[in-house]
Amino acid sequence: MAGITAKGVYAVAAMLVLYQHADKNVPLSIEKIANEANVPKNFLEQILVSLKKSGILKSIRGAYGGYLLAKDPSEITVMDIINSVETQCCEDVCRTDNPVLRLFWNDFRSHMQIFLSKPITCFSEYIQKSANENMYYI
Repeated sequence: MAGITAKGVYAVAAMLVLYQHADKNVPLSIEKIANEANVPKNFLEQILVSLKKSGILKSIRGAYGGYLLAKDPSEITVMDIINSVETQCCEDVCRTDNPVLRLFWNDFRSHMQIFLSKPITCFSEYIQKSANENMYYI
């Protein structure tokens, strides 16, 4: 069964950080992204290069350089991010000769593809949910 590796999870985590800072239109350094996303810096460098090659990110060189979203967040899907760093994330979920299980896993893949086709603007919903969960009542 194919799935999302640590590289895909880290890519989405990095994009969450970049999305949260997108309104400031200021490049973020690899160090800042790594710290906020809790991703190893060396691994993050490879991920950011892949995201840049895919046209999802742009980089600015220099002392105040870093990475920015290359597109409007509504134009970037979670699937775009994962496909930039993974090979065939949702293609072949599970090979089986059992026709019942084959139908089950195909349905699973379809639902996963639909869910991952959301734009990263959906992160706002999860940011709000997280804030509500972390609210303490006295």
